[in-house]
This record gives sequence, C-alpha cells and structure tokens, in this order.
Amino acid sequence: MEEQLEGNGVQVFDFKAFVFRTISYWKWFVLALIVGFYVVYQQNIRREFPYTLDASLTVQDDKNPLFTSNTSLVFNYGGISGKVQEVLLNLKSRKHHEKVVDSLDLYLSYLKQGRFYKTDIYGSNPFKFVGLDSAYQVIGQPIKIVFIDQTSFELSYDFGEAQSVTAQNFQDKTFKTIPLGDPTFSKTYAFDQYIDLPFFKGSVVKKENASVSKGQEFFIQYTNFNATVSSFVNNYAVTNQQSSPLLVTRLTNKNKAKIVDYINTSVFILERDQLQRKNQYAINTVAFIDKQLARVKGQLNRKADSLNDFKRSNKIFNLENESELLSGKIEEYNGQKEILSQKLMSYDLLKNYVTTSQDFTSFPAPALQGIDDPNIQSSISKIVSLSIQKSTLESSVRDNVSVFGDLNNQIASLKSVMLENIASGKNQYWVPITIY
Repeated sequence: MEEQLEGNGVQVFDFKAFVFRTISYWKWFVLALIVGFYVVYQQNIRREFPYTLDASLTVQDDKNPLFTSNTSLVFNYGGISGKVQEVLLNLKSRKHHEKVVDSLDLYLSYLKQGRFYKTDIYGSNPFKFVGLDSAYQVIGQPIKIVFIDQTSFELSYDFGEAQSVTAQNFQDKTFKTIPLGDPTFSKTYAFDQYIDLPFFKGSVVKKENASVSKGQEFFIQYTNFNATVSSFVNNYAVTNQQSSPLLVTRLTNKNKAKIVDYINTSVFILERDQLQRKNQYAINTVAFIDKQLARVKGQLNRKADSLNDFKRSNKIFNLENESELLSGKIEEYNGQKEILSQKLMSYDLLKNYVTTSQDFTSFPAPALQGIDDPNIQSSISKIVSLSIQKSTLESSVRDNVSVFGDLNNQIASLKSVMLENIASGKNQYWVPITIY
C-alpha cells in the first residue's frame, strides 16, 4: 500500500491498493478459519450440553357444591393469591426437593463411558441396583459392571491409592469412613445375587425384556445426598406472573428423562402433601366439634335433671292452672336464658380455642358462631393473616430467624387484646332477670 501526493501536497489513501494487499493474504485467513473451526469442534465433542424443560401449573381454590356460605367450615382470609404464594414457597423449599430426590433415588447414577466422558443413562439403563436401605454405600466412587452373558456380570472397582472411602446411609443420611483392605476388587456375580461388600450392599436386577451384550460396560455411582439435592435446587426455578394463578416450573439437567420424572414427581408430591394437610385439618375440626358437643350435652343433661327435681319437689304435676302459668314463665325465662347462654358459650368456645390452640391459620366455625363484636372479628383476621405468613416462612426459612420472634410477639399481642374483648363482651350479658 502506498500513499501518493497530489499537486497541492495533500496525502491521499489508496484504498484499491489496500484491498489488493489484503486479498494477497487469503491463505492466512483460510488457515485461521480452519484452525478456529477445528478448535470449536473439539470443544463441542468434549462437552456435554444440558437440556431445559418446563411445565405449567394452575392453582385454584377447592369448591364443594354441597357447601353454601353459611355451612362452610373454612374461613379463607388469604384468597387465591395467598394459596399461589404458599404453593410457590413449597415448590422452592429444600424439604420438598429432598422428598423428590428420595422418591426417585436420584443420588444413585447409572453411567456409561462415552468417547470423552461418562454419560448419565437414567431411564435407559438395562438393569437396576437395589441397595440395602440400612447399609452405608460408598459415595463419589464409580463401581464398574461388565456383562458376561444374560445371567451374570463382573463387578469391579479401582480406588487407586486410597486407604479409606466415605460412605453414606441414605436412610438416616449419616456418613461413615470405611477403611480399605485392598483398593482394587473384581468378582463375578449373577443377577439378583446379593452383593455384600463393606461399603456396597445390594443386588443387581436386570430389567424385564432388557437385552444385554457381552462385554458391555456400565458404572454405578452413589452421590452425596445433600450435594444431589443442592444441584436440583440450584437448577430448578418456579416463576409466577403477578395476579395470575399460573405457575411455571423449569428444570435444567443433562438427562431429559430425569427432567421429566423430576417435574412430574414434584407435582405429585405437592398434591399429596396438600391432601394430607387438608385431611389433618378435617380430623382436627371434627375432634374439636365432638369435644364441644360432649360438653354441651353434659350441661343439658344436668339442666334437665334439675328441672325434673324442681317439679317433683314442688308437686306441680297435677295442678293444671298453676302448672300452665308456671310453665309459661319458665318457657319465657328459658328463652331469655337460652339466648344469653348461647352468647356466653360462643365467647367461652372462642376463649378456649385461643388459649389452647397452637395453629391459627384458620378458625373452626363453631368457635365463631354468634360472635358479632367487630373488634374481635378484626383481631381474628389479623391473627389468621400473621399465622399464614408464619406458616409459609417455616418451609423456606430457618427456625432461628428473628422474623419468627416478631410474628409470635404480634400474634401474642393480638391474642391478649382479643381475650380482653371477650371478657368485656361476656360482662355485658350478665343482666339481672326479675322473677315475679
């Protein structure tokens, strides 16, 4: 590339010469592209790429067509938005993921050696290892299986220079260090035969209709339970659009079959846990109603006995006029007393529930029947709201977090105010009844 001078002495860039000079280096450009494509290709064949799948969930309130507004036993203060947040927190909680991992035994991996790395063959493995639940299984070390024929296989391992291995009991999740007598091992077993090694106990079961070829190699590897749960928690996401009952769950993993099973099992366990909580709530409500009915029945029996004793002691059974007059007065006074007793009994039921119950996420209907004090109704609504907030935090936050202390203090303060209002409400019904 050369620069030329015009007659006035100004330098001019020769673009044409620049282009031809650049084209003259085409061999170097082609070589650079070939080297670049080769490097990218080598990186791609040595890397295992993950998959991402998602599923949509809709959260709705359960409705019973046999219930009306005056027969429902559940007071719902949170609405659909509160239920969506509860489901969202449950799906994100570590406890929920631990249940899914335990249900699918995802801490046990089935691997097959590829060209550059071991591939997870979950869902397509021709056999299954049934481990002893109470045994300690070695973690982080692959156990090699080589098929000999349709009925037997060779099991081996090579731990190098290790003198001990770490094992975990997947029933109680405890760890144990087991010394090695020999870091290498090889032995032939039959399918369904029990394998009894110090750190590997169970049996290899061939799947029905699964065909195996002689010389096929597979690996079985246990992984730390906590590390397995953490990997799924970190790759699992749940999103929710504002004011929408739709939840979207998304999971990223290197095995598509594992993603599908994990998402489906996660939803199944969520539904199962919710059903168990509803059943327990129904059981507690029925027990509370039975207890109160038994108490009221005893009171009615005592009152009936007292009335019969009064009639017998005053000999009024055969006095027609006096009996009619006395019966009318008694009926009138009993009507007044019935109304006042119902009011007082409602306050006693509510006071008993507030002082003895530990869960205030919802109040059973009998405890609120006849309570028309707006101050008490407001306190109930606030206590239920704080209890729901505390319940949702318990599934995702540690118990020793200061927010639980603050919520407990607020609930205790509201309970104290409510008990004062109950005492005040009871006092206003203690009015004298004049008997003529």
